[in-house]
Amino acid sequence: LVHLRKHPRVDPERIGLLGFSKGAMLSLLIASREVKLKAVVAYYPLADFEEWLDLNRYSFPKSLLVRGMRRYFMNQLQASTWEEARPMLRAASPIHSVERIQAPVLLIHGEKDRTAPLEQVQNLCGTLRAAGKRCDLLIVPSAGHVFNFRDEEQGKIAWEATMKFLDHHLQEGS
Repeated sequence: LVHLRKHPRVDPERIGLLGFSKGAMLSLLIASREVKLKAVVAYYPLADFEEWLDLNRYSFPKSLLVRGMRRYFMNQLQASTWEEARPMLRAASPIHSVERIQAPVLLIHGEKDRTAPLEQVQNLCGTLRAAGKRCDLLIVPSAGHVFNFRDEEQGKIAWEATMKFLDHHLQEGS
């Protein structure tokens, strides 16, 4: 953002973020630290790692997969126990940064996403709204994770909503 704000072709007062999946999570986390951003568009983000990796949510055999994902994240975070990893995963979860996000947010998610649960973005949007923040949610019917790279029509629906949202929020004087 420092480089972008200094670029001669960029109006530093009209910057928005756009991210997909992990990039969507990062865009939301950046927005929680950068109050001058004018808009965030987040495609199919995971909003809450703790909930996503909660073993009590899953039955066998999916619980085995979740145990493996927990070990993966513990290794990535260099945590020796799940309890040691939890605060770091909490800090990486946009749902816990809602109070600091000032920019309007557009969440775009596939109805049938099995990677990042739809319920998480619905909860994130509801939490943003309850905190007095602007959040729009576009649920793309019958779409899964990374739908916009797999289905031209679904991608077109999402991209049109993205451009409309960014055009509105990045206008001069908005």
